[in-house]
Amino acid sequence: IILVLGSNYNSHNSRSMRYIRLNPRFDRDETLLLLKKEINEPHFPVLVPWLASDNHQLQFFAIPSKFSLNRSAVFREGRIYGMDITSGAAVAALLFDEYDLNKIDRKSKVNSKPLSVLDLCCAPGLKLCAVADLVPPSSVVVGVDISKRRIS
Repeated sequence: IILVLGSNYNSHNSRSMRYIRLNPRFDRDETLLLLKKEINEPHFPVLVPWLASDNHQLQFFAIPSKFSLNRSAVFREGRIYGMDITSGAAVAALLFDEYDLNKIDRKSKVNSKPLSVLDLCCAPGLKLCAVADLVPPSSVVVGVDISKRRIS
């Protein structure tokens, strides 16, 4: 799989892109290959370089804004989530602060201690799901929202 990084990411008009997050429960390479076939454009999906890290599985990719997630088999299978890139940045800031000694194992540089996370106003729940996918074992993640209609 060829992923376009760096200057090619910046050369695309951000208004012509939307963003997806990979579900870490599925094989990354297989998901990207299936998605690339569905998109059928040579330079997509594009890894978002400023949110990528070897220390975590929070992987965001840019795809063409005209690509319909609802018609995508990869989306319907739960392999990818449509998610705003700023929400991904918020999750990364919460979970992957390498200077937070309460969360990071200095040797492995990854979260090792269980976390307790409370997400208030959590609807529709995409950040909450991302956090739940990525917290260490035995962590507790709770989401609360006043709107039953908005929680999906």
